[in-house]
Parts: sequence; C-alpha cells; structure tokens
Amino acid sequence: MPTSTSADLFAKVSVPLLALDAAGRIEACNPAFEHLFRYREAELLGRNADDLLASGPELGQARRWRRRALGGWEVRQTTRCRARDGRLVDVQLHLFARQVDGRAAGLYAAFHDLTALSTLKEKLRQAEKMEAIGHLTGGIAHDFNNLLTAMLGYSEMLELSLDDRPDLKRNAHEIRKSAERAGRLTSKLLAFSRKQDLQPGFLHLNTVILELEGMLRRMIGEKIRIETDLDVDVGLIWADRIQLEQVILNLVVNARDAMPDGGELVFETRRRELDEAACEDYPACQSGLYACLRVRDDGCGMDEETRARIFEPYFTTKEPGQGTGLGLASVYGIVTQNGGFVRVESSPGRGSVFEVGLPQVKPAGDVRPVDASGKIAPGRETILVVEDDTQVREVTRDYLRMSGYQVLEADGESAALEILGRYPAPIHLLVTDVVMPDTSGPELARKLTAMRPGLKVLYQSGYADNEVLRQGGPEPGRGYLQKPVRQKVMTQKVREILDG
Repeated sequence: MPTSTSADLFAKVSVPLLALDAAGRIEACNPAFEHLFRYREAELLGRNADDLLASGPELGQARRWRRRALGGWEVRQTTRCRARDGRLVDVQLHLFARQVDGRAAGLYAAFHDLTALSTLKEKLRQAEKMEAIGHLTGGIAHDFNNLLTAMLGYSEMLELSLDDRPDLKRNAHEIRKSAERAGRLTSKLLAFSRKQDLQPGFLHLNTVILELEGMLRRMIGEKIRIETDLDVDVGLIWADRIQLEQVILNLVVNARDAMPDGGELVFETRRRELDEAACEDYPACQSGLYACLRVRDDGCGMDEETRARIFEPYFTTKEPGQGTGLGLASVYGIVTQNGGFVRVESSPGRGSVFEVGLPQVKPAGDVRPVDASGKIAPGRETILVVEDDTQVREVTRDYLRMSGYQVLEADGESAALEILGRYPAPIHLLVTDVVMPDTSGPELARKLTAMRPGLKVLYQSGYADNEVLRQGGPEPGRGYLQKPVRQKVMTQKVREILDG
C-alpha cells in the first residue's frame, strides 16, 4: 500500500493509477482511475489487474511485464482495457516499481488514455478510404462518360434518320434510353466522388420539401405516414436544386425500405451552429450556421458495422437485384461537395435518423433562372473540335455538321496548332476536352486565342474536377458542358456562345 504521504499524492494526480503488489493484485486506485474505468475502489481491491485487460496476446504477456518492472525496468506498452460498463479503452500502460526501504515491494500502473487518439486515427483512416474510393469512382465515371457520349450520340442520330422505318427507329430509341439511364448511374458515381457539375442557386429547405411532398407520398405508399416539423427560420442554402432533391429522394427510399410493414417518416428542419471543434468531425465543413434536415424513420435500424459502411459505394444490405448500393453514397458525395455534413443515428429495432447540414447563406440579390427553351437557329460558322477520344470527337463533329456548321477536327494540341497555321479563313469557336494527354483545355485555349483573337471556347469534360472549374468557371465568351451530351444541348450551347 502507498505510505500516508504518497497516498495523498496518489489521490491527487490526474493520471489514472493503480497500486499493485508483486503478484499483480490491486491494493489501491486513485479517483482518476475510478472516473475513467467507472469502478469504485472497493470493487477492485484484491483483484488481479490482469482482469482489466481485454482479450488478446497481452493477457499472456502481463506477467512478463510485471517481472521486468519489478526488476527495475520501466515498462511502457500500448494495450486495451475493459471498463466496468463494457467500454473498450485504448491506453498506454506504464509500469514501474514501488520502492519500500530500497526494495521493490510492488508496482504502480499508470494508464494514459489513448481513446481520443484512436478515434482520431479511425476518422482519418475512414476519410482516406472514402477519398480513395472517390478518386477511383470519379476516374471510372469520367472514362465511362466518354463511351456514353458516343453511344448516346450515334443512337440519337440513328433515330433521327429512321423516320421511314418505325421498327428500327424504336430500336434506336431504346438504345438511346439505355445510354441515358447509364448516364444517370455515372451521375451517382460522380456525386459520391464530388466530381459532378453543379448549377447552384439559392434554395430554402422547407420549400423544396413541401414541393416534393406530394411525390414522396405517392412513392412510399399508404402504409407509411409522413409528418413534417419545419423551422421557418432555417434560412437559405446555395446548392443545386436537382442534387438536393436527389439527396431527399435517396433518404426517403432508404427509410421506405427499412419499413416494409409501414411506419412513420418525419422531416424536420432546424438551424444549427457548428464551432471549430464540431467541424473536426466533418472535414468539408467550416464553422458557422447550417440549415439542417433530419429524416427520421421507425424502421428496422442498423447495427454498428452497417453504420460504419453505409456511405460506401455498392455497399447494400438488400437482396441481389434490389438496389445499386449508390443511393446513400451519392448523398454523402453531394453533401460533402456542397461543404456540408451528413451523419446517422441508428440501432437495431429502433429506427434511423439521418441529418444533413448545408451552409446557410445570405443572398446579395435575386437570382432568377434563364429560360433557354425555343428553336435553335442553324449554324454557318466554322468550329474547331479538339478531342483525344476518337469516338467522342467524331460524334461531336457529326452533331455540329448536322446543325449546319463547318467542322475542323484535331486529336490534340499539335494538330490544332497545325490547323490554325494553315487555315486562312476565320474560325469562330473552339470545342475542346478539358483533360488531354498532351495539354489541358484551358492551356490550349490560351495558345489558340493568342493566335486568333476573338476565338470563342466551349469546354467539355467527363467530370467537373478540372482546371476550368478550379479557376472559378468559364470566362465570358466561353462555356462548359459535362459529358455525356445530347445533340440539342450541344447545339443550344454552341449557339448561345456564338451569339454572345
């Protein structure tokens, strides 16, 4: 036992401590130990300290650690202990001899809590994993969008040329519809990887939810009740309307599938302030006010293992063929791309609560959408198409020629520079891919516009994580399209840029 003088110090030190005899039996513990492990001293006296260790190889090594410490060595080991309430606590265990009359009469065991460090490491590991998956899915979606651009383009042109063959026209139409569905699938991948093109505007969470409510009721069926608790002071956010609706729809589908026998689905909106400490849990966030949406269901709930993987692409608890596993992954990507956070509270049999928070903003003025409908005038100008993917280049060329334009084509910077050097007539527009093996779209545009002042530019890319958008978006006289691109969208954008 500690002497009276050392006992007073033993009780006051802030590090959790045990006093052990030479056999490892507990003789005393200090208040800091009681607080960390939730034991009272009376419950521990006489017990072997090995009982506190969690299962693992440390149990067999504890006796060796004590022998080394009694022999005069200071022993430091990282291990895991089990608290009275069942919690597992990661600690650095520090063993050293307790001297009485110059002899080792027992041991002191100091427990330095590593739980916060372990939690931080786990958050970092999870963030790195999600980032790596994001890079992978974004790259796949980028390449796939090039293929879809060709599939969508050729099927659309084929469909237009088969008015006299309705049977073949129908087949071409189905091919185009399949390509469009595949495009929506890559859109979900791009949403997860945060490489999706955005068309943001000022939105009010309450308005979006109320406008979707009728559709949501039809989608979930009569067995599930919808309740709303909307805070009028939740404020405005700056986000893409289609993306926000996608987030809400995916959360509702997830809740519906968790309640096959019916239940209650509740939408709540609240304003919440995050400080710097809270933002440590959400890497995309900065301190400030957030407009928050909580979607609560009373379905089957999730265990800890499922919660840990719920936002991973292609992870699903549904039967094969019942889902893609991209719904919640796209929620995670969209919210993170918009500088927000998403979290889930759930346990088996007790339902789930998903909370989405997006930064609150104050508009400087009204933002009104532009109506771009109407007929597209035929073109007569000359356009230079620069694209390293042969099929994408050819389908873009054919789109533009069908609309009346004269088209020159190049597979990279060298060919484009050669064309400008030998082509004496005006070239009105450059249509270029953003990422190419020998250059970037913005760099090529700088060189070509220096040679031909007044040349306008239209960028295309398979995803939006590129130099154009990192620079804040296209400059005046320039535009941007995300692949895959339909003919009407392409020709409409070309006309818009050429007409200034």
